[in-house]
Amino acid sequence: MAWMNPGFDSPWVHENIEIYRRIENLLIWVDFLFWYTQTMKTKFILHGGMTSQDNPNNDSFFAEFSKDLKNGDTVLYVPFARSGPNEQQEVFGRDKKSILKHTDKQLYIEKAELNTFIAQLENADAVFVTGGTTKILKERLLTCPEFAELIKGKFYAGSSAGANVISQFHTSGFAEGI
Repeated sequence: MAWMNPGFDSPWVHENIEIYRRIENLLIWVDFLFWYTQTMKTKFILHGGMTSQDNPNNDSFFAEFSKDLKNGDTVLYVPFARSGPNEQQEVFGRDKKSILKHTDKQLYIEKAELNTFIAQLENADAVFVTGGTTKILKERLLTCPEFAELIKGKFYAGSSAGANVISQFHTSGFAEGI
């Protein structure tokens, strides 16, 4: 019979073919669920801020973020905590260099834009949310109510405000409160 494993010839299987097929289908489903839960976990790497400084803690942060990424992965860089486009472009350039400096992989790092943010999140393998002003970042992320759902199964690095926005409780040295 074509559905049987090669060399597998059991009288029980012949007599209980429907049960065997159901068990076989169930095992395939269990294998899929195991694979799905193992591959769809979100990895969060959170950092207190000041990533512009050259120090071992920042080196560890950038290295940890990129270590499980694969060649060709897309990193969506989210600078929305920064007030204007010039400042956003400046930190994007700086942090892009730091991310690439701490990996030997070929990564594509794309700067997020509010008008294409949902599509960019859907296509990204990893998300890097930089620091700045938490209040500004929250306001901008509210334009994408699907944000929490769209980062599931991805690598998420958050520095300062980028760590604050995914925390239930946070505090800041700039009197934003808890």
